[in-house]
Amino acid sequence: RKQAATNESMYPGSVDSCFFTGSGDMLFLYTDGVTEAANAAQQLYGEERLLQCLEENYALAPADLIRTVRADIDAFAAGTEQFDDITITVLNMEAFHVHKAQ
Repeated sequence: RKQAATNESMYPGSVDSCFFTGSGDMLFLYTDGVTEAANAAQQLYGEERLLQCLEENYALAPADLIRTVRADIDAFAAGTEQFDDITITVLNMEAFHVHKAQ
C-alpha cells in the first residue's frame, strides 16, 4: 500500500503520537535538514519534492530509497553547502505493530 504523510500533517505540533503499521509497510523518518536543504537560489527542497520522490521510488529497498532521496537532494542543491544535518532512516515493517509514544 502506498501512502505518504508527514508528521506535521498527521500530528500538528506533537511528537507524541500513536500509529499503526502493517506487514510490508515502510516507515520513512527524516530530519528537517532534508526538507530545508537549499540550492544556490535559496529555494528549499521542501516536503512536496520529498513526497514526489518517495511516491516515484516507494518500491525500492530501504537502502536504495535512502540513496535515491539523497541523490535527489544533492541534484537539487547542486553543490550548495548545507548548514543542517541531512539524516534519513527507512524501516520495513514485517509484522503488525502498535506504538504509543510516552
